[in-house]
Amino acid sequence: MIYFLTFITTILLCYVLIKSKLAIATPTSRGAHNNDTATSGGIALFLPLVISLLFFIYIDNNSVMFLILLSGITLIGMLDDIFDITQIIRLIIQILLSIAFVTYFISSEPLEVFLISFFIIFIVNTLNFFDGIDLLVPTQTLFILISLLIIISGSEGHIEFASLPILLIINISIVSLIVFCIFNFPPASIFLGSSGAYYLGFLLAILFVIFISLDLISIYTCLILYSSPMIDTSLVLFTRFFCKMKYELTKTGRLFYSIQKSFKKIVLEPHSLHNFRIMSRKFNSHIKAGLVILSINVVWCLPLAIMSNIYSDVSHIIFLIAIVPYLLICLFNKTGVEEYKI
Repeated sequence: MIYFLTFITTILLCYVLIKSKLAIATPTSRGAHNNDTATSGGIALFLPLVISLLFFIYIDNNSVMFLILLSGITLIGMLDDIFDITQIIRLIIQILLSIAFVTYFISSEPLEVFLISFFIIFIVNTLNFFDGIDLLVPTQTLFILISLLIIISGSEGHIEFASLPILLIINISIVSLIVFCIFNFPPASIFLGSSGAYYLGFLLAILFVIFISLDLISIYTCLILYSSPMIDTSLVLFTRFFCKMKYELTKTGRLFYSIQKSFKKIVLEPHSLHNFRIMSRKFNSHIKAGLVILSINVVWCLPLAIMSNIYSDVSHIIFLIAIVPYLLICLFNKTGVEEYKI
């Protein structure tokens, strides 16, 4: 019953968002779409979870706090989809929500709060940057959630954390994502938008943290499952930064000025230099690019993620092996490389 309710609610919300035009993504020079398209699809993923939990699960203070945090990250994403909020405001809200989660559910020790909050913010933003072609982030998130279920399937009993029904939350999210993929299938009728990318990134991050804290999974296993968004986004940021810094340093000879200009560029200037965008242009297809990335995850990363969780003493070595194929593809496609004329 709960999954049927999730299925129907997600369908209805997607239709409402498409017809109401609450938030619209307009075509840009760097984008992969030519028509105005409904966005802020995170609402259609978040609300079914809220409704299902409220109707079928006993709600206590921990559940309320959990939903408040997810509401906050979804809301700031929705407001960005509608009003284009500045990056600094979005980052401040992400920091506050991440700290609130860590201090309430995990630890109040300052170093742990800093490291875990940084990890959450990293996941949220890299997944948002990775959301650039149809179906990519929804299918990547589905892969990660299903993989988590496979990896922890050997755990005994019903998994709960601070009275939160973790497995139920994952299953509800999987149902919503499957429905959303229908509407996000190229040519997409609706995009995730910042609300969807932020919501899914925050959800994945806190699930990673929860499973790590329960000793069900290692951080290296999590990073293997998340390796495609991590590699793609990190490589773009570093490559663009050093390309710009090399240009500015050659031009001016001023190190700190070059660093400042390079940092502003990677933060403020939009681009289309992600590997998934390069692949989609080469294949002239969002689906083919997404399938290549998903195939690497299923065939290569998932078995290695399972191995890393079994052989935890060498999980760091398995992690390094796991990232090789997609990293090589990114390097071959010159991900993030920008040419400057002196």
